[in-house]
Amino acid sequence: MIGQNENTYAIAMMCRVLEVSRAGYYAYRARPTSDRELENRLLLQQIQVTQKVTRQSYGSPRMTRELRTQGNTCGRHRVARLMRENERTIAEIVEAVMAPDINALESMLIRQGYTARALTELLNVRLAEVRALLHGQLPDERADELKQQLLRTGIPL
Repeated sequence: MIGQNENTYAIAMMCRVLEVSRAGYYAYRARPTSDRELENRLLLQQIQVTQKVTRQSYGSPRMTRELRTQGNTCGRHRVARLMRENERTIAEIVEAVMAPDINALESMLIRQGYTARALTELLNVRLAEVRALLHGQLPDERADELKQQLLRTGIPL
């Protein structure tokens, strides 16, 4: 929690509010990642791939069975916790990063950190027009014009 908010609040204040010593927080931060955390990250990657393949139709019991058939040692509660904690992350990855056409304009801009709202401000156009551009629904001339504008603002396409 402290690490997620250190750009917003002072670490000393957050430690005081959470009743954690600053030395303890810095010692925790300096520790190497535990074996269990590394296993959880690997398991989460496999969950994400399986979610992509199954179109997010597996719940934790079925996902656990699938992971065990792949040779993983894991329990249903652990898989359920990982799926629950990373539900939004899984959906974002499936929709943005693992898009069917990896070179699609929308997934490319999302990977670079641009949202549709940010693009409306950069291009000075309506949100509906940006969404139409991202989904390939604009006439070719207008789409080319907006892509040229993106290039002029320094966004690589």
